[in-house]
Amino acid sequence: MSDFLKCACPHCGQSIEYPAEGTGQTVPCPTCQKPFVLMPPHPPVSSGSIVNSPTQIQEESQARRSAIKKLSALTAETIRVKSSTGNTPLHLAAKNGNIDLIPSDLLSEELFMDKNREGNTPLHIAAKHGNFFQVPRQFLTEKTVTIPNSSWTTGSGYEAHGPTALYVAAVSGYVDQIPREFFMPKFLLIETTGYKNTLLELLVKSKRLDLLPENYANSEMWNRRNVSGLTPLEILEHLIEQEAQFDILKAEQEQRDRERAAWRPPRFSGPTQTDVSKLLPIFLDESLRSIKIQSSDLTKTYVVNLLDYTCTCPLCIEVHSDVPQRDFGRLCKHIIIALRRYNLVRNLPPIARAIAENGSPDAAFGVYPGRFANDLNGNPIYITGKNYDGWLNVFALWRRGGVNYYRFGFNVKTRGWTFKNREGVNSYRIISSDNRIWTAKPNVDETILY
Repeated sequence: MSDFLKCACPHCGQSIEYPAEGTGQTVPCPTCQKPFVLMPPHPPVSSGSIVNSPTQIQEESQARRSAIKKLSALTAETIRVKSSTGNTPLHLAAKNGNIDLIPSDLLSEELFMDKNREGNTPLHIAAKHGNFFQVPRQFLTEKTVTIPNSSWTTGSGYEAHGPTALYVAAVSGYVDQIPREFFMPKFLLIETTGYKNTLLELLVKSKRLDLLPENYANSEMWNRRNVSGLTPLEILEHLIEQEAQFDILKAEQEQRDRERAAWRPPRFSGPTQTDVSKLLPIFLDESLRSIKIQSSDLTKTYVVNLLDYTCTCPLCIEVHSDVPQRDFGRLCKHIIIALRRYNLVRNLPPIARAIAENGSPDAAFGVYPGRFANDLNGNPIYITGKNYDGWLNVFALWRRGGVNYYRFGFNVKTRGWTFKNREGVNSYRIISSDNRIWTAKPNVDETILY
């Protein structure tokens, strides 16, 4: 059994009850006999679990009553009055979904073809705002729906046209409001813009070929090529291929996300150091026992203790909990920030100083616990544990006879190198003070990095 809706005659205000499937039809009022479009007052809008509040519904009802009062008072003269933007009352009614409130005897094909200063007719406006279904059928004609909102000549001499109301409805997501009689080649193939876009192409891209009559399955329109040289079916094939590729990439990304979530930072596995040059210095100042450091997003505060190189950040605790107290692997970014704050970086051994200075002054980069080794020149280097993506850091001299250590990145999967300058910026080359260009790679045997 059909649901019944109620509406009011815009001419005399008579309340009328009608079956829901009659919505949008033009009928005579049983009281005043004037024709009008069956349309219920705006119902509450539901989105998911959110429904408009009674206050919102009341405001909509008030707006509707105000519109009824204004639009029902229009005359044959006032309905043609334009605003400074060229809009008539019909343009505004088309935007607000109030076409049904205008006395039907005032409406004409000419009014629906009238353009505002932007070149849009009331049909363009109704199509854009999802109110195309409110337009009485007698005014949806080949003449009215094929009017472009602009025209111009391209550099190649092609006479281009702006979108029609049909195109606007489709591109705005309201293709279902277009009457089915307009889904025929002479409307589907109207070219829009200098790129010669068509309504048919929009239906293909939105996968709404179900709207097309079956008798056009073998039509010549399927052989029409766009400016890229593609037919509608070739466009559809490309879309299907792209979606399949997107699904593959999405699945791969989801798998990487799962692996990343399951991945845990490397644990300390090196020997305990005794060489002073490979140990962090001992500090005795009690003011260094409790230093408050904010997190990068400024939402948390951690406490750093430089007397035993500890940090209360949960991740730092996880990474450094089994690292010897003065090992370089204790240098998380919060400890580095604390060392900088108290001007203690200069007290660190050369390699630890390079770790602490990297990214200075705006950023700090901690390290995963690692191990010491030597480069091919016999100089000590520090190799950190690798992260999830296979990157590890090598703190080494970048030329023979150098004294300053730098941070180099090495990926054990791709065997690629990057160089991080003092500001923490990645580069693939190093420019020396004498403008000589060097490859961003320390002089080390890569086999010791795996």
